[in-house]
Amino acid sequence: MWKSINNFEERKKFNWEKYEQSSEFLQMKRSADNGDIESQRSLGFYYDDKAYRSDETDKSDEDMSVKYFTLAANNHDAEACFRLAELYGHGLVVEFNGGLSLSYYIRAAVLGHAGAMCQLGTIYQLGWLGLEYSDDIYYVEQNWEESIRLYNESAKRGYANAYSCFAEMYLEGKLVPQDLNKALLHEKKAIKLFQHLPKTDD
Repeated sequence: MWKSINNFEERKKFNWEKYEQSSEFLQMKRSADNGDIESQRSLGFYYDDKAYRSDETDKSDEDMSVKYFTLAANNHDAEACFRLAELYGHGLVVEFNGGLSLSYYIRAAVLGHAGAMCQLGTIYQLGWLGLEYSDDIYYVEQNWEESIRLYNESAKRGYANAYSCFAEMYLEGKLVPQDLNKALLHEKKAIKLFQHLPKTDD
């Protein structure tokens, strides 16, 4: 399976053409085209990386990335659903589509994706998703109770950003009574979790 290249300079140096002739890539593509979910997701990330191997993105690789993420998402893959939610929600690779983004966030959260739960919590807290200060905004009904529930579910799964959201809420008294001690406690938990995340150079 493909291991994403997070460093831009490494992506520029990588021999993409040679890799696509390798037995590993050809087997992964055969498996993906035959319905293997892990291979579909892996190819999605492969083409995602390849599209951003230079200062100018490659539209054909972007399209292939969306194709394989969509195949995996249709097979109930949480990570693929989450990636598509991000793409449609930020207008990356594809045209901005807030409704489709929200549906993919919901699908990913239902499938147990902690990042999707946290992002949904933020969406329901704010009442919108998309790019602030732009026309790409999709409004949803605010639901603070659901927002807190989703943050809780995400935090239970050890998602650092969920603890950061709680820290901000307690610090500013948003949705919950202001409590500086709880704010500090949650921020410490977030920092501890962030320290264990893989480092990238992007």
